[in-house]
Formats: sequence, structure tokens, C-alpha cells
Amino acid sequence: MGNEGSPRLIISQRDYYEFMRYDSAELKRRYATYADHFTPGGLVVDIGCGRGEFIELLRQRNIEALGVDADDDMIAVARGKGLNATVADGMVYLLSHPGEFHGVFMAHLIEHIPSAQVPELIRAAAAALRPSGRLMVVTPNPRNLQMHLHEFWIDLQHVRFYVPDTIRWLFQSAGLDEINDGVNPEYVTGPAIPSHEPVDLEALQRMPRRVPQRHRLRGTLRQRLAEWLTAESTLQRLDHAEVAVNYLATELRKSDATVQLLGQLLRGYYPPGEFFVTGVAPAV
Repeated sequence: MGNEGSPRLIISQRDYYEFMRYDSAELKRRYATYADHFTPGGLVVDIGCGRGEFIELLRQRNIEALGVDADDDMIAVARGKGLNATVADGMVYLLSHPGEFHGVFMAHLIEHIPSAQVPELIRAAAAALRPSGRLMVVTPNPRNLQMHLHEFWIDLQHVRFYVPDTIRWLFQSAGLDEINDGVNPEYVTGPAIPSHEPVDLEALQRMPRRVPQRHRLRGTLRQRLAEWLTAESTLQRLDHAEVAVNYLATELRKSDATVQLLGQLLRGYYPPGEFFVTGVAPAV
């Protein structure tokens, strides 16, 4: 967008999507939560619309929508679905339609363009909104380790990551109000982590760290056998069995707590793979 002086990487995003087997149904499932932010009856433009999945979601919600994308092949796919889509540079299109839209949506676009152009793009999107119109930007989450070390770098057109604070600041600089951000729980990427309730660290600290010496189980099979073969009363054996059960229960609780703590730690490295920032144009 406005970068004619620099070398341009010519790649068909449609070919890339097909090679990577990006599923339209999965994308629509993931984007459904974003479509719910826009009001039925309004006009929303999707900048960088790709194959038109978000336009389909808006249409299902009785929201008039159109798509803009610089990739001819992507627009051909969208038009093949009967969607209103046009080939154009996103920045140029927004600047030529000031105050026209109830909503502007841009998903996985800003990471594709030089960072110096992102503030200009946000300002152009804000200027294209009607009063009380909504802008939403979605981009990969750099806090996700899988995204940061692998998935982001698969696409040759990716330039850099952004963090929510940066985008919020750009929204504010563009004059938008009611600025919020969040992550998309539908975009899960990284290792499968078992789900556990959060660990009660205070309870864990209160848990006995060891069984008293006189009640500890013997460390070898020979010692255990000797203990059981020694003549003693039934009550003594029951007492030993109770101590053994309590000891094992304590150790199992400690092991489960350790697994939960590790799960919490891992989930901290693998939050949802994309975040969004949204803001509203001032009302008249």
C-alpha cells in the first residue's frame, strides 16, 4: 500500500491458503465473535477481505458488507460466492470513502505492511467511519510462543508483530473512543494442555511435606515384605495400612498440584493466537 518504490513480493495469497489448507469453515467459526460486534442494518467494509468469510458472517446477521483486497485471486473467490468485493489498495479505498461506513474490519492485515504505514492506515479507517461507527483490527498475538516462534513466520508477507497497547494508542491518536482490546478464545494454538482448576497455592503450602519418620514406608520390597511378615496384631497392620494410604494420598495430591502448576505455566506461554482492538468514532 503506497510502497511502489520498494521491491514487492509477488505471491498469490489464494495459492498460499490452498497450500496451507486454510479451511473457510474454521475461519468463519473463529471470526464469528468479531461479527457480533457490528450492528445489523449498517454498512461494513472488510479491508483485506481475502476469500470473503467475514462478509458471509455479516450477511448472515443482516449486515450489509463489502470487501476490499489487493489480491485479484482472492477477490475472484469472493465474487464466486456472490459477495460484493472489489480489487483495490485498502488505504486508497478508505481515503476515497470518508465518513461512509458504519464499520471497518481489518483482520490479519497490519502485520503485512511496513510499520510506518500502519498509523496512516488506522487514521484512514477512522476517517471512513460514520459517527458512532466501529473500527476493529485483528492481528497475531506475540505473547503466544507457538505464534512467535513458528506460525507467524510461515507467511512470507508478514513484516512484524504488534502488541495491544500500540494499537490502542494508534486508535486514540486517530480520535476514536470506547477503545477496548481482547483475545479470541476460538484461536487456540500450541501444545494440548490438560485443563485443571487453578491451584490453591496457600492450601498447597499447608499440605504436609513429609510423613513422620516412624510412619514412613520402607523403600524396598524386601523391607515391605519383612514388615508384613513380622508377627503383629491386626490393629497394628491396619494402622500401618492407614498410614500407607494417607502417605500415598498426600503424594498423589502433591503430584496433581505439580501437574496443575505446570499447566498454568504452559498456558501462560500459549494464550489465544490472535488479539483484537476495537474503537468507536465520536458521536455527533
